[in-house]
Amino acid sequence: MKKAAIAVTLTASIFTLTACNSGEGDSEVVAETNAGNITKDDFYQELKDRYGESVLRELVTVEVLNDKYDVSDKQIDKEVQNVKDQLGDQFQSVLQRQGFKDEQAFRKMLKLSLLQEEAVAEDMDISKKELKEKYERMKTEVKAKHILVDKKEKAK
Repeated sequence: MKKAAIAVTLTASIFTLTACNSGEGDSEVVAETNAGNITKDDFYQELKDRYGESVLRELVTVEVLNDKYDVSDKQIDKEVQNVKDQLGDQFQSVLQRQGFKDEQAFRKMLKLSLLQEEAVAEDMDISKKELKEKYERMKTEVKAKHILVDKKEKAK
């Protein structure tokens, strides 16, 4: 039922985005070149054609998750602080290398991630006992020994 509602919402949103393309073009020039100018309308249309569906899907997903689940600013602050504690002075440079323009963009991604975790965990009831049993089953014991020899050929 949930998947059907999301699919219907997503489909309706895509049709709406497609219908929003008006016949009147915006001739404001956003880039000038010797070969010709790029108008705002040309730029928008190209972005919509290339990335419109994925951006729209992300926006709808965020709206649906925000409507159904709650993630507090305290939870986000805690996650940001954990990352800052791990990275120390490297925090800002790591954000930039990962493609975040600033900490706010990182916080936005964290919120989406936490909302997705809430959605996945919604129907899961796992007791501490079950979790411990699963951990014990997955735990492996490794026994390693070093054999020292004086020549490389002998080791091979």
